[in-house]
Amino acid sequence: MPYLGAKPTDVFADRDLNGQEFILDADADTSITADTDDQIDIRISGADDFQFTANTFTAASGSGIIQTDGINFIGDTANGSMTSGLTINQTTADNEILALKSSDIAHGMTSDTETDTYFFIKKSSATAGAPDVVGLGEGSQGIRILGQCVSANTAKSTSASAPIIFRGVKKSSASNTVMGSDENVVVIEGCTAGPGFIFDAEGSMHSNAANAVYDEYDDAQLVRTIDRSLSIRGLIASKFDEFVQYRHEDLAEAGLVGRDDDGSPNNYVNWMHLSKLHNGAIWQQHEKHENLLRAVYELASESLGKDKADKILEKNDIKLLVNASLLN
Repeated sequence: MPYLGAKPTDVFADRDLNGQEFILDADADTSITADTDDQIDIRISGADDFQFTANTFTAASGSGIIQTDGINFIGDTANGSMTSGLTINQTTADNEILALKSSDIAHGMTSDTETDTYFFIKKSSATAGAPDVVGLGEGSQGIRILGQCVSANTAKSTSASAPIIFRGVKKSSASNTVMGSDENVVVIEGCTAGPGFIFDAEGSMHSNAANAVYDEYDDAQLVRTIDRSLSIRGLIASKFDEFVQYRHEDLAEAGLVGRDDDGSPNNYVNWMHLSKLHNGAIWQQHEKHENLLRAVYELASESLGKDKADKILEKNDIKLLVNASLLN
């Protein structure tokens, strides 16, 4: 086949630019150059935007990479459960699969991660999975979970919803199903051995917290002080309120309510301590009842005789003992 001018094989034969710039557009501000050994720079509109080095593609500061649709893959080539998004396969690696960093952060917890990493995700088990989602902070907060929604829900039923929902499910064949009776759904734990709180499928909360008892207090009076100090709605004053010896400060001293930064007691109730206080109040009232019952029984035994007093005592009725003693 005849040609006019140079043959295509001559025009497109390999060319050695020897580090010189290869200009692509008419105004000479878009080009490719390799003036640094083993590095290719792409210049667009007068600025070096992208760079290739061995095994690495770098977007310069101020430049970005946009994919309008489809899936981005790292370590994988397919994901039948994804239409558009990011798929990361860390193959057999067991350390962090995702990390967020900031040059403003230096928490110093380098046994867990690097000091400028404030969030990361990794497997909790090398072979069983289950992600550890970890937040790290320099102050008193490690991670914050905020749920923001447009509308609110007030239902107290199976249709209840909220900005933040925790849901635990278990495997059923290839899918999942709800937790069964008495099965644990959520566990909250600290650094000590064993969980601090367990919430099961029935909504029951279990705790192994070692709560103090209040035997040195009049527990019923502490309970009443909580109601009075926290301005419980619907509280009706009683003639016995004048005998209550405790105040709001006593509640904080006993660990039943918290304190503000300035040390003043506030209205944040320690509900685990409160449940122990209620137990103590019930027992103290039982002791008072038994002591009163025994005292009346002694009086009834003297006036009625022991046999009759014993029969009435079996009914555990102080009023009946008193009336029988008075009528005798």
